[in-house]
Amino acid sequence: QRRVHGQQTFVEERIRSDGSSGVKQVRGTADGTRPYFTTSIGNAGVAGLHEHSNNIRTVGMGELNVVLNGVEFRTRHNDYRLRMPANNKNYNEMVDVPYPDVPPAVLAKHTVTEQVAEMREWFRAFRNQDHSVRDYRKYFKPVLTYMEGGWTTNTKTLEEPFFSDRHHIDASSWFDLQDKVRFTSYSGGKSILENFAYLPTTIMNVRNGTAEYAQWNYRIAVHPL
Repeated sequence: QRRVHGQQTFVEERIRSDGSSGVKQVRGTADGTRPYFTTSIGNAGVAGLHEHSNNIRTVGMGELNVVLNGVEFRTRHNDYRLRMPANNKNYNEMVDVPYPDVPPAVLAKHTVTEQVAEMREWFRAFRNQDHSVRDYRKYFKPVLTYMEGGWTTNTKTLEEPFFSDRHHIDASSWFDLQDKVRFTSYSGGKSILENFAYLPTTIMNVRNGTAEYAQWNYRIAVHPL
């Protein structure tokens, strides 16, 4: 028991001393023999961020290798919804980030065509960051996206970290996921649909000779600013 606990602590302490928490590597999509062809913390965007305006409230975000407080793990393809923690005591419940109001200048137009044309001017002002043309600041509100993780006691039933309408963990249980990750890691393959995640399991305690496991999980959430 002490050896298992000590080994887990050693690994995490070693990772903590290697550097701070953060993104370690994003998915690679380039080829080449030069070191600079290898992706690190960005690939077409910081942290692999990309557009998914074809999906409601969805921000595109690929697979990541991440370190959080000494725990290193790899996510599935994220493509997360703009959702924030619910203001209640229900475990892990999240709700949609409320939409801002539509600018009155858009609502004042009498036809859809006119409203679209006016709304484009608001988007143009926001893109150019010029609020002297249209004061977009009340209607284009920023949000802060963050990742959080922790050890959980539910090691039998696989829990999706958070909702995505494009991706999910392709496994029937945590141990099934571990077997799939081991196979792809040893064989040099990957999930073509990018639905595998390396989320470690550890022995957190031993009671009366029976091991008590803990499962690492994470989620991506949003906070309005």
